[in-house]
Order: sequence, then C-alpha cells, then structure tokens
Amino acid sequence: MMVELREEGRLKYSNQPSRTAKTLNWGLVGLMGALVLGFLGYGVFWLIKGDWVVGSFITVIGLFLAGMLWLIFRIVRMPQKVLLRYELQEEGYYTYVKQIKTGEESEHLVPFTQMQEVLIGRTTRYQPKGEGSIGFYVIGANIVMKWVDEEGHIQYSVFGLENPDELEAWVTEFRKHGIPVYGTEANVKFVRVENYQTAYAELPKAEYEPGANPLHIGSRERRDIPAWISPDMKARMEAEEKRRDKRLFRPVFLGVTVVNLILAAAWMPSWPISDGSFADNSASTAVTLVNVGLLVLTGAYWRQRVRWYRSLLDSVVVIAAQFAGAGIAALIENAPAGLLDSIVVEGLLLVGISAVLFVIFRVVRWIVK
Repeated sequence: MMVELREEGRLKYSNQPSRTAKTLNWGLVGLMGALVLGFLGYGVFWLIKGDWVVGSFITVIGLFLAGMLWLIFRIVRMPQKVLLRYELQEEGYYTYVKQIKTGEESEHLVPFTQMQEVLIGRTTRYQPKGEGSIGFYVIGANIVMKWVDEEGHIQYSVFGLENPDELEAWVTEFRKHGIPVYGTEANVKFVRVENYQTAYAELPKAEYEPGANPLHIGSRERRDIPAWISPDMKARMEAEEKRRDKRLFRPVFLGVTVVNLILAAAWMPSWPISDGSFADNSASTAVTLVNVGLLVLTGAYWRQRVRWYRSLLDSVVVIAAQFAGAGIAALIENAPAGLLDSIVVEGLLLVGISAVLFVIFRVVRWIVK
C-alpha cells in the first residue's frame, strides 16, 4: 500500500514530516478554516436578508470547503497519530509501528530466508497540475513480498514507492539473497495486502529485468492505467456496494422522497409564485440544489455500472413525491393556483442539473481512463 513517506537513509523510510512540512500543513489548515468561516458567515447573512438564491449558493460552497477542511485536517493529523518506519535491512524487511497516543509499539521482521519470491506491480496516483489544468498520473510500484511464516502459512507484505532508482536498489538486495523477482504490468493499486491470499496467483507476471525500468516507474501518463482486480475482489466490492446501498443510500433516498412530499404539502404552498413558477425570493432554488446533491449521493452517479437512466428515474420519483404533497395540500384547500405548474418547472430544473452532473461523471471517467 502506498503511504506518504520520506526517505531517512538508504532503503529507510518514515511517515514523519519535516518541521517545514508541518508548518506549511498547519498554515493550509488555518487558511482553509478562515475561508470556511467566511463563506458560511456570508451565506447566513444573505439567508437572513431573505435572498435564498445567493445565500444558498454561498452556503453550499462553504459546506463544500468545510468538507475539504475536514479531509485536510485528517491528513495533517494522521502522521501525528501513528509513527511508521519501513526498512530493508541486511536481515530482511523490517516494519515498525507506534501509536503516538497510547505509546503502543509493534515491530516485525520478514527475514530473507523466509521469502519465496517478490513481485513488482504497478500503481498509479493522480497528480493535479493546478486550477484550470488537467493533471497527470504518476506510475509507482508496489513491492509484493511472498513469504512463509513460522507455521508454514503463506503471507504477503507490500511496500510502495515511485522512485525507479530506489526500486532497483530494492531489487538488487533481493537478488543478492537469491530471491526470485518478477514484474507485472497490472495496476495493483486496489489490491490490499489481504487480497493477495487469493489474487496473487491470478496476476500475470514475468521475470523482472533490472536496469531498464521496464515498468516505467516514476513516469507520467495523461490517462490512468486500468486497475486490475481479481474475480474474488470484484465480487467482494459489489457485495460491499450492495450492503452500503441497503444500509445507507436507500434509506436516505426514501427520506428524500418523504421530505419532499411533506415540503410540497406544508411549505411549498406558502412560496410566492410569479409567471407560472416559484419566485426568485422563494426557497425553491435551495431545495432543488439540496435535492440534486442528495440524488448524486444516493444514486452513486460516479459508479461505472450505474445505468444511464438513473438520474432521470431518481428525479421523477422526487417530482412524483412533490406532486403527491401538492395533492394533499389541495385536499386540505391549502394549494394556491399555479402550484403544480411551479413544481413542474422546478422539476425540469432538477432533471436537467442531475442529468448534466451524471454526464459529467461519465465524461470524466472516460477522460481519465
């Protein structure tokens, strides 16, 4: 597995950042925090003034930046929670882990005498170039060590790097101890250590030729290399997606439909209507944007196997729920003239935005292939 490491010596690595890196990281957290507070505060200001369109738009940006801040904070804090060290020593592959909070330490050595063979697999990492520019993919290497434990069971250890010279140094050490080294052009970035128990034998491999960088480690590619997954991994991933859909996405989507029904019955009738649609000073735009975000989440539009009509179907279900709510409002004589027409207009906006986002996800997947 590829982790953020810095070299501390020959074939010695640690995840502890330098003092300069720590200062820059916390400076980025502070800057991001100021932006989040600014956008959220400005959005609330416009919401209080009654401008739902501007206020909702700015608040959504603030919430997005808050999510980015949370991710950045976790990344910055991660090295301070766990200390990792990896070394290829004279005796073998050494790992050290220390939990900073509890002080708990663990270390493990895989001796060269217990290693059966080594497989060099390729990985890819997307590297952005900056705002308005398409980034590139850096080709790295996962060094997969196949070894036998004291009980005679086959085990696997994995170390990742992106420097071709360092990779050759690792290969040299392995071969010095008589360990066969193989290579594969398969992109194994999704293959976890535990997956190799069933996936290793299915990977195509050939003897690794040293010195010529045959796997092009460290090079840059405009398109990603298709990731390799074994049939067992694919089945597990699909099963996990189904469990996530059943436990989270489906209940949330059901909640979206129920909430839209209630909104249409109890709140939408009070929204001002102008020329057959909800007025600009109503909450219609904010509700539509929230619906779009929830539909993208619950429909998992980024997945490759999601059907092309999924966004249309989800939007129609939400619109139907709003129609049902409007019907309830009409039964209790709370539906103003033009309510259904306004729901139709807003529904077309929901359909359009959802469809555009769905197409964007598809185009992005095609571009980065």
